[in-house]
Amino acid sequence: FADMDTDFNLTLEKLQKRKEKPQLPKTVTKLETEDGCKVYLVGTAHFSMNSRIDVAKTIQEVQPDAVVVELCKERSFLLNLDEKTLLQGFKKLSFIALAATMREFGVISGIIMLMVYTMESYLMQGLEIVSGGEMKEAYYQFLKVPLCKFFLGDRPISITIRRAKAAVSFCETLKLVASLLSCIFCTAWFVELIETAKDRAFMEQMFSFLQEHLPGIYNTLIKERDMYLTKFLREVAKPLKLQHSLQTEPLYLPSVVVGVVGIGHVPGIVKNWNKQLEIKELL
Repeated sequence: FADMDTDFNLTLEKLQKRKEKPQLPKTVTKLETEDGCKVYLVGTAHFSMNSRIDVAKTIQEVQPDAVVVELCKERSFLLNLDEKTLLQGFKKLSFIALAATMREFGVISGIIMLMVYTMESYLMQGLEIVSGGEMKEAYYQFLKVPLCKFFLGDRPISITIRRAKAAVSFCETLKLVASLLSCIFCTAWFVELIETAKDRAFMEQMFSFLQEHLPGIYNTLIKERDMYLTKFLREVAKPLKLQHSLQTEPLYLPSVVVGVVGIGHVPGIVKNWNKQLEIKELL
């Protein structure tokens, strides 16, 4: 009974802190369910310090009941490592790491993954910012909110890699390798695109290019994960049961959820929001 009373009081305290008309960054999209539950979707750029600020401000303003991030269990270790350790880890990429990746995922997948990691390493060292810092910020802010839950909402990366490997043609693989190489050797140009990437029109143009030239990559890395993230967010956004004691009737209140995803997933999540999605075939 004491725990129930404590939870009741903490919930009331949180509701008082929650702003009716929160001042939210322009990168936030508000979605609602049929039950009136609200999802504040923060679209982020993975190397952007501004994205960290956007995430922190959103969670502080809305005092959510749950936070969902675009990570899976296989990548959740990123939340617990300090940034210095992560930077050192990326600096130590080696042929041993390449061999291990190839053994696990195959030659082509291994080369592509190592090139992606190499590109991230260049950017991290140039910007002194760790990729996915907004996810760590979301976790840090979640810890400050009473009675808030934290969820990893992305499809397991091993499944995504397996499906991408099956869907990508040899021609697409060559195009992807060429694109990654150009990014690695033109990191200064790529850095300038990081903030631009939060512009919706820019993202639409980029995804149109991907759909036309790299359809296998687009479908497995973007479209399918849009559906998976949407389904997960809707399952989390359920009414809360609030009860003062066993002698009182429970109240059901619309929940508030903050979703932290790459800006590229926002249009797809919005598009799929009111659809009945079946994701078993995507696993």
